[in-house]
Amino acid sequence: MKRTISIVFALLLVAMLFVSCSNGGDEKPDASASAPGQSADGEVGEIAVILQSYNGSFWSDVMRGIDKATEELAAEGINVTFNGPDDPTNLQAQIEMLEAAVARDVDAIAIAPQDAAAVGGAMPRCEEKNIPVVLFDCNAESDWPVCLVSSDNYKLGTLAGEALADALGGKGKYAIINWNDGIITNGQRSWGAQEYIEKNHPDMECYKSFFTYAVVDAELTFARDTLTGQPDIAGFITGVESYMPPVVAAVQEAGKVGDIKIVAIDITPVSLEYVKDGTLAAVITQNPFNMGYTGTMSAYKAAIGEELPEFIDSGSAIVTKETIENNEETRAILKDLNLLDA
Repeated sequence: MKRTISIVFALLLVAMLFVSCSNGGDEKPDASASAPGQSADGEVGEIAVILQSYNGSFWSDVMRGIDKATEELAAEGINVTFNGPDDPTNLQAQIEMLEAAVARDVDAIAIAPQDAAAVGGAMPRCEEKNIPVVLFDCNAESDWPVCLVSSDNYKLGTLAGEALADALGGKGKYAIINWNDGIITNGQRSWGAQEYIEKNHPDMECYKSFFTYAVVDAELTFARDTLTGQPDIAGFITGVESYMPPVVAAVQEAGKVGDIKIVAIDITPVSLEYVKDGTLAAVITQNPFNMGYTGTMSAYKAAIGEELPEFIDSGSAIVTKETIENNEETRAILKDLNLLDA
């Protein structure tokens, strides 16, 4: 009798060990048991946010949006950490920050890629650990990220084209000055402006869509040469924040402030003052505050398994003397950027 009980007990022990080994060996748990990035118990610990850079008014506004989301999530016990290179060209630093976040097994990542290919190349490591990724400002070359929170850069271009056409009454010669058409978001601004004008204002002529490719002072030289060599030039569109001041300087040197209509993409306190005093016809603004806020909150939503759209437009508007006073959408964005009463 004792021998029979011993045999039964041994068989039960073997069965229990088999079940334990089949679930607890080297085999990884089934990721489908929880949503992407979500722990089995549904709790979220850390959301990592990685910027392109800390420098510049644009990124300062992005960080304020991140700060707001961080405060709201902290009230729910969620820790948001954010980091970014001091230099927007320090790609290696950004990739190292991304790899460090993956190594910490964060629950989700929100990142503004400096380089689409390089950040895309790091996505397989996120996928291996089932960490959902939300992109903001720029895209990455990967199918793993669940969402892009950004301005529609082609739309920014069309708004610039619309604003210049309004300022010129639908007639006249103009030029577009931009940075690099190899950067898709940058190129989209120029293409959007030119294609909008070609479609809607046939009496306007594009003298040249000029890209500097980061050659020092190329934008200033082009503006000066255009004002000298094209006496019938009527307007300029600048595609990035840093190109507005040199073009304004060239127009001031030529004594044609107000006569030459300038539309700038990306707002600063200086460009807003230029709109108010008539130096600029308009500024096209993004909403970087909302980009930072929505990017961070979207990463949290991805961490808890909530379904997100592939693209979220963070907002844009035409800023003119009139819209500052009368357009609620424009005023709401200026309020987000602390510029409404500037």
